[in-house]
Amino acid sequence: MNYCSTFMNCIVIGIVNKSEFEKLIGATDPLFQALVLAAIEHILLLIKYIVGAAIPDCPYWVSKELRKYAFLEGKSAKIHEDSQNTF
Repeated sequence: MNYCSTFMNCIVIGIVNKSEFEKLIGATDPLFQALVLAAIEHILLLIKYIVGAAIPDCPYWVSKELRKYAFLEGKSAKIHEDSQNTF
């Protein structure tokens, strides 16, 4: 999800839930409401970044197994090359 679509989603949420949003921040001018929505959006993006940085894409045990299989495949390929060279 890119930055522009995230901002647009926050704007849509602010427009659709206008009465609840005005209860939260009060009846203010539209510029202030847009700035509050932008601040909320930046806070959400920061939370998303922190969670993404804290949780790895691939669990440790999976990456360990993948490294093990890659090592064994490399060893197998080398043995196969050596056996072909002897004939």
